[in-house]
Amino acid sequence: MSPFNPSTYGDSCALYYDQLYPNVPAGLVRTLVALADSGPVLELGLATGRVALPLRAAGVTVHGIDASLLMLSQFRHRPRSATIHAAAGDISLLPYRSCFRLLFCLVGTLGLLPSLHLQLRCLREVFRVLQPGGAFLCETFDESAADRPSTHSHPVLTPQGVQHYSVTFLPTPPHVLDDLAASAGLSLSSRWGNWAQAPHSVGRPHCISVFRKPIIAA
Repeated sequence: MSPFNPSTYGDSCALYYDQLYPNVPAGLVRTLVALADSGPVLELGLATGRVALPLRAAGVTVHGIDASLLMLSQFRHRPRSATIHAAAGDISLLPYRSCFRLLFCLVGTLGLLPSLHLQLRCLREVFRVLQPGGAFLCETFDESAADRPSTHSHPVLTPQGVQHYSVTFLPTPPHVLDDLAASAGLSLSSRWGNWAQAPHSVGRPHCISVFRKPIIAA
């Protein structure tokens, strides 16, 4: 397997990312606002700001990190992008201190880290920069685990014709995510099957998990 480059995915689809994810699901921003609890938040995988910008418009202080400079360039062309604290970087090596009330990782972004070692390193970084009692929300779409990542090319119809973008992905189904989170010191708080916060059903791939950093008593 080629050496891991965290910018590969974003570079491959930045120019038409908004076609891949044209809408923000109902209930998503409302859920994040509630979890933020008036504190600052960090999005792992900012992309073009499709969620960060409406979250900022709702009054939340938003930071975002993305490994792809091309994706960040697309983001900075969006209106009001200057209201978001955006940074270039690897989500498994966060350039922050402990200050966030909420971190969130949407649409399976954690699986773009192609090894359990990198995924665990990411969650340990999440733990490090979370305030005690803070939340980490992770959205996944995986039913089963895999021993190694797989790479797939996907077509998308753009104004310039059919383009292909590449995804190298290691699934993070709930039981794998729970083990990684526990190893990082995080405790499962809630698990939903959609943004209306309906309970997650075993066998349904869409899973929204909320973990908490424990509050240590004085």
